[in-house]
Amino acid sequence: MAAGYTHTVGLKADGSVVAVGDNGDGRCNVSSWSGIVQVAAGHNHTVGLKADGSVVAVGSNSYGQCNLYNWDLLPEEPTIIELASFTARPSRNAVILEWATASEFKNTGFNIYHSEAEDGEYIKINDALIPAKGSPTQGASYEFIDSDVHNRTTYFYKLEDIDLDGNSTMHSPVSATPKWILGIIK
Repeated sequence: MAAGYTHTVGLKADGSVVAVGDNGDGRCNVSSWSGIVQVAAGHNHTVGLKADGSVVAVGSNSYGQCNLYNWDLLPEEPTIIELASFTARPSRNAVILEWATASEFKNTGFNIYHSEAEDGEYIKINDALIPAKGSPTQGASYEFIDSDVHNRTTYFYKLEDIDLDGNSTMHSPVSATPKWILGIIK
């Protein structure tokens, strides 16, 4: 939500925008906007940042404040996700992998790789891409259980996220050592 001098705009969960107040110079003409992830309200204008990095604006343009048609606010190599955590927890004959994202931008999903050495060869262990559940404004939590492990062997895991264009980012390894005793004593 943002408040201008005589108008207020709000961002809805579906990426649309609503506005109330004085519509002088068309500053409240936002009903056709979609895919918005952030809004701002100036004295006599309203600005929206779209998920693709482009910017839209309505209202008074007396000082050129709405001349945003060539703006692209994404970095050249955008971060696909903001990873909040990635952990590996040992269990009996399994390793439980959990990760959480703070935000996901154009994320298609994830792959999990494991190795028996931190600097060894990592092999993909999920059969299919783990679908993304987050958005640019809201992250998500995930879990994957690797049951193709042996007790008393340390496994290293890397998390790969893949964007809509097929580009990927590999995240640093975490490790765990499953043990038979973990299944008996909590």
